[in-house]
This record gives sequence, structure tokens and C-alpha cells, in this order.
Amino acid sequence: MKKLTSISSILLCVLSMQVNANMGAAQVQFNQTRFLFTEKQRTQSLEMTNMGNAKADCKLGFVHYNQQNGEGVIEVEKQQAIAPASHLLRFSPRSVSIPKDRSQTARLVFRRRPNLQEGDYLSYIRMQCVQEAILGQQNALAATVNFNIPVYVRIGDPKGSVKIESAHIDKQSKVASIRVSREGSRAWVGSLTVTDSSGEEVARLKNVTLSQAVTFRDFKLPLKDISSNQFIVTYQEDKEFGKAAINYNVKL
Repeated sequence: MKKLTSISSILLCVLSMQVNANMGAAQVQFNQTRFLFTEKQRTQSLEMTNMGNAKADCKLGFVHYNQQNGEGVIEVEKQQAIAPASHLLRFSPRSVSIPKDRSQTARLVFRRRPNLQEGDYLSYIRMQCVQEAILGQQNALAATVNFNIPVYVRIGDPKGSVKIESAHIDKQSKVASIRVSREGSRAWVGSLTVTDSSGEEVARLKNVTLSQAVTFRDFKLPLKDISSNQFIVTYQEDKEFGKAAINYNVKL
């Protein structure tokens, strides 16, 4: 039987929980799209469920990404990563074989080290999953998909600030261009919303993250309606990370 291999890499901090690559790629769902470890939360579990039509074999390991000012992220070696968390974490098992319609669980543990500087640390746990699917009687397709889930470790009570630095709405393209900036020793994870003068939500973007690698990030949100002449842009931090909520008024 002939085999075709395809490889793709997906960051779950910006995409949905389930990734289905074309042509029968590994179809694996997860019970978490990110982790946050603290002094009080040192052990968590990652449950992997195989929704495909064949067994999935997955290997687990850490990778590192640095966000860039403006837009984009780049994969880097650990020594180039800004405040990596992998040296503070352990997980087991390192590989799993998941029959179709079944689940397997990996256990992640945060191990506190002495003399750690207060702040947020970040690495990504990568699941490299291989799955085959039968196509008719003659062909088999093998697909490899990399799933990357961000893992944050928070040491102490890091201080910092976040603000919406600027926001502009282009009436012709119906797009809001927003710059969010940060300072301090902590990361920010939340969502951006745009509401019009009547309070109706016309745009939302989840998983708006600013790690310690950046001082600002730029985002573009397509708007459902621009009939209003005044809008409010709101950055709302996810509850598990903090309580920050900031507004920015935009007039057309």
C-alpha cells in the first residue's frame, strides 16, 4: 500500500481546540488549550481523545516560541527563548498510543526551584501525532500533525501593566486595527471586543496574549457593523490570569 505523509504545525494559543488536517490527518482533541501553573496549582492533566477512524500515536515534548513586537511568532531554541518554563516542568508519559474513540492522559507537574526570579515563564508542550486512515482497498494515508499548547508558570505575584495604546477603524475595509502594549514581569492573556454606541458587540478576538518577549502587539478585527459613529474597544483579561479590564474610545 502506498503512503502519503503530510506535516503541519498548529499553535493552540491562537487556534481552536480541535485541528482536522485535510486527507485524514490525526484528529485529536484536548481538554485544555493552555495551562497556568502557580504555587497553589502544581499538578494538572492533559487528556487526549482520538476522534479519528484509526489509532493515533503521539509523542510529547517541549518547544519554544518568541512573540515578536507587532505581529507574528518564531520558533526558537530553548537558549534563545524569553523566560522559558520547560526547566520547571515534568510530564509523563512521553508517548501514548490512542485507539480510536478512546482517551489517554498525560500528567504535568510544576517543580519549584530555589532563587527563581518573580515573573511569568512560558513554554509549549508539543504533541506530535501520527495517524493512518484507509482510503478504499488499495491506499493508506499517514498524516503527522503537531499540536502546541502554551504552558505558563507564574512565580510569586509579578507586577505589570497593560493598555490599549491605539485603535483605528477603517470604514472602507470594516476592520479595527488595535495596538496593545505591556510592561513588567508578567504575561497577559485575554480577549479584545469592540462594541458600538448602542452596546452591541461588533467584533471579538479571544486568546489575545502578550508574553514577556514583547512590549506591544498589533491585532486586526473584522467588524460586523460600522453604522455607529462611536465604538469602545475593551481588553478583558482571562479570569485565571487576573482581573484587568481596560477601555479605549474610538470616534469616526
